[in-house]
Amino acid sequence: MKSTFFLACIIILLLNSFSNNLVAQKKNYNGFVVTNQNDSIFGRLSLYTGKAIKYCIIENTDSPKKYTFDQIKRYGYIDGSCYDTQMLQDTVLKVLVQGKVSLYKYQSTLYIGKEGEGLYRLETYTNRVVKDGEMYYVEDIKWKGKVAFLTSDCNMNPEELKNLRLTEPDLTDFVVKYNRCTNTPYYEYKSNKKWSIASFGLVGGYYMSTLTVSNDETEYYYTNQTYPEKHPSIGAILKVYYPRVSERLSNQVEINLTKTSFNSVKTYEFPSQDEIYTNSFDFTVLSIPITFNYSLLKDQKNALELIGGGVVDFFLKSEVNVNKQINSANGSFSSDEDPYGIKKYHAGLVGGIGYQRKTSKTTLGIDLRYFYIENSTFRPQFGIYTQRLAVSFYIMI
Repeated sequence: MKSTFFLACIIILLLNSFSNNLVAQKKNYNGFVVTNQNDSIFGRLSLYTGKAIKYCIIENTDSPKKYTFDQIKRYGYIDGSCYDTQMLQDTVLKVLVQGKVSLYKYQSTLYIGKEGEGLYRLETYTNRVVKDGEMYYVEDIKWKGKVAFLTSDCNMNPEELKNLRLTEPDLTDFVVKYNRCTNTPYYEYKSNKKWSIASFGLVGGYYMSTLTVSNDETEYYYTNQTYPEKHPSIGAILKVYYPRVSERLSNQVEINLTKTSFNSVKTYEFPSQDEIYTNSFDFTVLSIPITFNYSLLKDQKNALELIGGGVVDFFLKSEVNVNKQINSANGSFSSDEDPYGIKKYHAGLVGGIGYQRKTSKTTLGIDLRYFYIENSTFRPQFGIYTQRLAVSFYIMI
């Protein structure tokens, strides 16, 4: 449990540290600013930030110009993203749709606004309701009432509003349909980008695994504390990107097949006899890590990623045997047993870093990850924990 907690803390601290550092760094990409005088200036846009964005500098053929955020209405990048600095006080909103009804986003929270009606935060709650002595949890959908009110001047399909979910794709599509319905001009940012893109491929790796035995039972004195082993793995990989939402985020799912063998021999000499214990663990494991990846580089071709998530291991084969041989003056005696009781599946955590490069037809990548798998036995006083340091290579199309 200590190792699990330790790994979880490392993953959280790494993601938090790097994301904070990224926000604090100078970001220099082709972009634009719109001043309070409605002047549009294009060039290399740099944001200088701390915990909040403080100011920006735009560089073009003229001398660099510095603007604080009370001097501009908007800024954006050539990739299609646009940000509003004045709709919400002291907050920079990402503009998703601009029109008679507009849609904005701050972190994971969505906002909707209408010309002359102000800005509304869209959020849902789960309320606890007691009826006939039984407790129920009911979703509060007041946000749908706000959306219905703002779009009531157009005969939208009632079924669309009924099935509307509080997600960026659903609300973007709904707001676009409303603006079309009212025949008013609108602009949908990053509409040329897909919500998600999936890539499939093959993955192979080299694992340095260690079984760690936590033994609070004197009955199993003949086990080693650790069992190291090196072995390959092979499998398939699925990676899902979200270019419409973020150029940096992706999800990674793998199915890896590994075969491992761990062995130890211990000899005990007593006055009347010698005892020899041979421990052997033979596992065939189907391992499924599921991770969230965050790229430190805003680059179409290269990604340096932080990786964090979970893993589930399924034992396709688990042969555990303890051979006990007794040699004495009366002869030799040998017996075999499986005293540990191995589970069919178990879960754990995974964290690490990765690098990938996209070419015109394929994506090549390498990951360095650390896995920690919880107790594989049914015995609370006798635990077998798995730790892996893995280097994986993959190719996707």
